[in-house]
Amino acid sequence: MFLYGPMRRRRLFFLVLMSCAIVVTVSACGGFFLKKRVQDLRSPDAHKRQRAIDAIVGDGGGNRIIEDIAEVLKDDFPEIRIAAIECLARLKDENTIPHLLNMENDTNKDVRRAMVVGFAYFGQRGIPELNELMSHGHKEDIRAYAAWTLGQIGDSAVFDSLKAVLLNDRAPDIVRAGAARAIGCLKHPEAQNLLLKVVDDESVPSTARCGAADGLVANYGSAHDNPASPTLDRLRGSASEEAARYCAAKAYAELYEPTNLGRYCKSDGFVAEDVRVIRRNF
Repeated sequence: MFLYGPMRRRRLFFLVLMSCAIVVTVSACGGFFLKKRVQDLRSPDAHKRQRAIDAIVGDGGGNRIIEDIAEVLKDDFPEIRIAAIECLARLKDENTIPHLLNMENDTNKDVRRAMVVGFAYFGQRGIPELNELMSHGHKEDIRAYAAWTLGQIGDSAVFDSLKAVLLNDRAPDIVRAGAARAIGCLKHPEAQNLLLKVVDDESVPSTARCGAADGLVANYGSAHDNPASPTLDRLRGSASEEAARYCAAKAYAELYEPTNLGRYCKSDGFVAEDVRVIRRNF
C-alpha cells in the first residue's frame, strides 16, 4: 500500500506525457500535410491542384495557411495563381480579401476574372468589394466581371447599383453589358421593363443591348409566353445595328429553340465585333 501511491502517480505522469507527445505528433503531421497541400497547388497536374484545394478548404484553413497560399499567388504560371485564388476564395475568410484584391492588376485576364468571380463564394459578404470593383476597378474587364458576379450572388439589393451602371452613358460599354446580364439574374420586379427598354433603345451602344438581350433570356428562361418575345422578335428583323439584330435573334432563339439557333442566326460565320466582345467576356 505504501508503494501504491507513488506508482500510481508515476503511471499517470507517463500517461499524460504520452498523450502530450501524441497531440504534438498529430499537430506536426497536420501541419506537414497542409504544407504539402499548399505545395501541390503548384503542381502542373490540374487534378492534383483541385484535390489540394478541396483538402485545404476541408481543413478550414487558418491565418498561417492563408499566408502560405498567398505566396502561391506570386507564381509565374497563371493556372497556378488561379488555383491559389480559388482556394483563398473558397475558404470564405475575411483575411483572404486583401490578398484577392491584390490580384486586380494581374497581367493575365483569366487570373483577374478568377479573382472577381471568387467573391461569389462570400455571398452577401462579398457585395461591398464587388460594388467597389464595378464602380472603380482599374480595368474595364474587372468592372464587367464584378457586375456579372453581383448578379450571380442573386441579391436584389444590388439592383439599384447595377441599374445606375447600365444607364450611365459614361460607363464603358462592356461594363454596361455586364450590368445588364447581372440584372437578368435578379428576380427584381423592375428588371423586365428595364432590360426591354435598353434592348429597344437605339441610343444605347449595341454591346450593352446585347447584354440586355442576354439578360432577358437569363431572367425568363425558355418560356413561350415570355413578355420579352415580341420585342426580341421585332428587333431581330428591324434593329438599325447589325450587332443588335444578331443579339436579338440569338436571344429569341434561345427562348424558343435553344438547340436550333441556326434557324434565327446567320450561318455564314459572321458575328459582329460587339457580339464577339460580349460573348468572349462572359
